[in-house]
Amino acid sequence: MIKVIKSFLEKEEADNIEKNFTSNEFPWFITKGIVNEGKDNDYQFNHIFYNNFRINSSLFNVLQPILNVLKPTSIIRIKANLVPKDSKITKHKIHTDVDSTVKNCKVAVYYVNTNNGCTMFKNNKKIISEKNKLVIFDGNTEHRSTTCTNKDYRIVINFNYFE
Repeated sequence: MIKVIKSFLEKEEADNIEKNFTSNEFPWFITKGIVNEGKDNDYQFNHIFYNNFRINSSLFNVLQPILNVLKPTSIIRIKANLVPKDSKITKHKIHTDVDSTVKNCKVAVYYVNTNNGCTMFKNNKKIISEKNKLVIFDGNTEHRSTTCTNKDYRIVINFNYFE
């Protein structure tokens, strides 16, 4: 099941998150190979907030408004992705966020900014990137992200967790 929640946070909280992620001081790190096609523009920027059972970022507290609503019992990983604008919508590699042996894990994707990129699911469902929207689905659900063409970048925060 795919659950979509629009206006997930209060407007002020959503604006604050966007402001933090688009600040010139926010540390983004490059990751190559998101499409695995060897193209020159096959990259994105990310920031890993939580991984390997520990907080990995001094900016973890920025996520507190989202975590206060999600109320995870255990976190696997939290990662933000920034995908630069492209001349056409490029679909990234279809994948699952967790290994098939991991059961009952949830994925929540929080959309930091509005753009014409999207999250696509194997069942052809498409979720357009709209600021302050949250999508929750099972960790074993196959999905992919895309680039955008109408904004400078597409930013999402990906939560892998147990309820």
